[in-house]
Amino acid sequence: MVSGEDRAPGAGQLQLYKVAADGTYTALVDYNSANYRCTEMGNFRVKGDVNGDALIVAYICVGTGHYAAWEVKGGVVAEPVYGDLHDGSWDASTGVVAPAGASLADGLFAITYGSTYNLNYFNGEAWAEIYVTGSTWMENYNCISTAEVDGKKYLAMTASCHFDYDYTDIIVLDVTDVAAVKEVFKIQMNFHTVNTAGLTYSDIFIKGEDGKLAAYVIDPWMDTVEKYLFPLH
Repeated sequence: MVSGEDRAPGAGQLQLYKVAADGTYTALVDYNSANYRCTEMGNFRVKGDVNGDALIVAYICVGTGHYAAWEVKGGVVAEPVYGDLHDGSWDASTGVVAPAGASLADGLFAITYGSTYNLNYFNGEAWAEIYVTGSTWMENYNCISTAEVDGKKYLAMTASCHFDYDYTDIIVLDVTDVAAVKEVFKIQMNFHTVNTAGLTYSDIFIKGEDGKLAAYVIDPWMDTVEKYLFPLH
């Protein structure tokens, strides 16, 4: 759960909360504009168990794309680490940085509404382009989800057309070897056809289910979920 509130003129705060089964909650991370120059932060992604070891990453827009990463060890959240993507756009909804594993040592994935619209991977030292989308008009790549199924690592992302968000692609990649990424599926979804209510995407989540890859896509109002199953063999 994310909340934002004004604390002073020109300053803001964004918090990510850990919510317990009984409904009680505690702040997990706390970002203030004074931390990194800008309140434009969004697209939190978490990998691992926040009660044990995990990595929390968020996209920040400061003219170009940046990221903040919090490592969690033994349930304790460390101070954030910041980085520059050298690409990006004008607000926090136009990019995403996702952890490849439960620590920064596992690397990061990123894609932004920027100059290339291609998927990049950070190995701890440098960013490298690992998948070319070939985008010409499907340019809003701002959702990433990863999962491991049967020993292979998969990454799913959505892409929508600028100014026509009813058309959304789902792209599934095999990223087991980031030096040789393979496209598993690429499906164009016209949600006016799939869903008569005109469902558009807001986010995607993937996980393994009975030897298949299940992709869950949720609409912007967070009240409708579509599920797609992709065979992997």
